[in-house]
Amino acid sequence: MKFTRTDLFAILAAFAFLGLLCAMVLPALGTASRCCNTKRCTNNLKQIGTAMIMYFSDGSETIMPNNEGSRHLEMSDSMVQLFEIDATLLSCPVKRQCPQYESVYITQEGIAGNSIDDFENPDSRIAMDGDEYGQTQVHATGLKMNVLFGDGHVESVAP
Repeated sequence: MKFTRTDLFAILAAFAFLGLLCAMVLPALGTASRCCNTKRCTNNLKQIGTAMIMYFSDGSETIMPNNEGSRHLEMSDSMVQLFEIDATLLSCPVKRQCPQYESVYITQEGIAGNSIDDFENPDSRIAMDGDEYGQTQVHATGLKMNVLFGDGHVESVAP
């Protein structure tokens, strides 16, 4: 089979067009993946908040459990065990601005051992994106962090 110059030009044009389409679509796929992980992070904190609200909803318990001096949430914490939080919810799937630190959730200072009535409102922060040293961390894209508030809602806020 012999190709003419016109046939070769048409084949090259088709490959160039496909290359252009790939160049436009691939960045959009990366953005969609990052957006999906950010939503998974929001969902993790929302489920932690739901577990907290369910724990306190019957009224028999009114004091927030103490995490033995640690601010980051891990499976050995009394808060995690009492609220029966699944281990997969304790780590943020999003890349952070400081990726060398473990992506965990941390509790707000001063809530352990206090009454739920003191911070069960839409303005009180309960838990947020952080690292294993108890410092807040922002997501690498958007430079915001997800925060769980006392009424159970989660927002993405600037630090």
